[in-house]
Parts: sequence; structure tokens; C-alpha cells
Amino acid sequence: MDGNVVRVLSRLRAIGADAATPPAVALHWQLAKALVDPARPGDFNQALMDLGATVCTPAAPACGDCPLRALCRAGAEERAAEQLAKAAFQQQLAVAAAAPTAADNDAEAPRACAVCGPAAATPLSTLQAGLPVTRYPVKASKAAKSPSPTELHVMLLVYYTDAAGERHLLATQRPEGGLLGGLWQCPTVQHADPLPDVAAAQRAVLADAAVRPLLDACGIDSVAAWRRLGTFAHVFSHLRHEYTVVAARLPAAPAAPPPDARWLAASALGAEAVTTAMRKALKLLPGRDDDAAPPPAKVARPAKRAASAATPAPDGKRQATLGKFFGKADAP
Repeated sequence: MDGNVVRVLSRLRAIGADAATPPAVALHWQLAKALVDPARPGDFNQALMDLGATVCTPAAPACGDCPLRALCRAGAEERAAEQLAKAAFQQQLAVAAAAPTAADNDAEAPRACAVCGPAAATPLSTLQAGLPVTRYPVKASKAAKSPSPTELHVMLLVYYTDAAGERHLLATQRPEGGLLGGLWQCPTVQHADPLPDVAAAQRAVLADAAVRPLLDACGIDSVAAWRRLGTFAHVFSHLRHEYTVVAARLPAAPAAPPPDARWLAASALGAEAVTTAMRKALKLLPGRDDDAAPPPAKVARPAKRAASAATPAPDGKRQATLGKFFGKADAP
């Protein structure tokens, strides 16, 4: 059913149920079939859609111009709330709230609606704030978004430093077709429990059947020490990854990269198809290694020469400085 038609019918009958639920949808169709002109159904449908598009709009309906104003229960509720808000006493509010509106032509007492459910008493504060027509059609409130599932990972930065001081990191390619398929990243292992220290991270990495052969090929046992650099989180639309980053520096460049792996220069990662997580992990790596040669000391610059005195002119008079030339003349 057209959204403009749903809005007009919801306000016309003040349907208090979520317009998207099956009972409410069936009720809207029932009302539409009862109202349609069998002689000119096309014209009637078009008129109803135009009414919703131009007069009975979603946010700012022009109720004063609506030809169905006298029959609209949502409009009657709005006007009744305005009158109730002006009452001085709570008893007058209760009596006025129990009185039937001009749009309610039923002689019998109101009964619970099978679609909307039993009508709850409207709080005084709500009446004072008003019951605008725009309450209809009713839409179910969005449920609180459940937190995304979290996966724990440890990422190992295996690297060596060449003679020029450039770092080269070991990277493997993620499987095609999966999450981040085809991108390169440092060896990463998923684990179930948090890693309290670097020893636990080392055990998790060495126990992985896919990563251990890469480390063996690099001679990882000769690494002097593993360092825990820190942690960070990377959030996808449906998933949250929490990474523990550990670094392992090789004492020298390996003869060749391990099978299915590459050595990527840190300065060239901007042009490589690597994961965002790898870029974040690299930011945790210190700017220089502890055992690297210290940076060259700054060379002290020679002190500036003092301004030379004014040079005497050939006639023996002192040559005037620029300040004297543009300044005031000395008194005779």
C-alpha cells in the first residue's frame, strides 16, 4: 500500500498499532476497500495519494485545509489535548478525557481494539505537551543495537633492518573470498582468552599450525627478544577485532622470504594492498630499535659575528649607518 495512503488512513482512524505489523496492514486494506469508490476506483486512489502527499504530510500536515478534518480522529485527539491542557484542575482533566470527542459517533463505551490493544491512560504531562497528528502512523521504536561480537587476535611484527636503516616486515596474504580477502598483513593468530603478557602471546603464535612454519623459515628462534608493543581495536560493521601486537626483530636479513610470504618495506606500505590493522600495528613500533646506532649528534653552528663598527670614510668622518640615514638628523 502506498505510504501516503497508509498515513491518511492511520490518522483518519487514529490507529495506534505499528503500521508495519500484519494486523495493522490488514486493517489498512480493510479500510481502503470500504472507502474506495467502486465506480471510479482509480480516481479515488489517486486523490487519496495526493491528499497524503500535499495536505496530510509526514511532518507538517495542513489540517486546516484538509477536507476530512471533521472525520479525522487524530485531529480530534489533538484538539481535545489542547483543551485538556488548559484545564485548571485534575478533576476537570479526568472528566474531559472521559468525554467522547466529536469524531467518536459510537454510542456505546469504547472497547479494546484487537489491533491496537487496550488503550492506556494518557499521563497529564503528555496531554500538556500535546498529542500531535504526526504521532500517526505509529512506528515501532528501534530495538537497542546489540554489541558486535568480538574476536581476539595477536599480530606478530617480524622484521629486519637493512644497512640503510629501512625496516622490512614479513607479510602474508589473506585468503580470497573471505573477510579482507586478498590483502596482505603481518602474521596474525586468533585466540580465545586474553593474553596477559608477552610470553602468553609468544606461546599462542608458536602454537599456530599456519604461522609456525613461516617463523621457522625465518629462523625465529634466533630472535633475541619478543616485545609486546600494545593493543588496539578495529571495528567492522558487524564484528570487532581486538589485537595484541608483538614484535620480533631478526638480527639479519633472511636469504629469501618464506613460501607464500613477502618482505614489505615499511616506507612503501602506502602503495601496498595491506590491511588497516597492519597499518595501525606498525604505528606501535618505536621509531628506532633499542640496539640501533644512535642518531648523529647535532653539529653546533658557529656563533654569529658581532656587527662590525662603522667604517671610516676617506675624509676621516664616520660613515652613517642606515638607521642614521633614515632617522632624524643630529642637532648641530
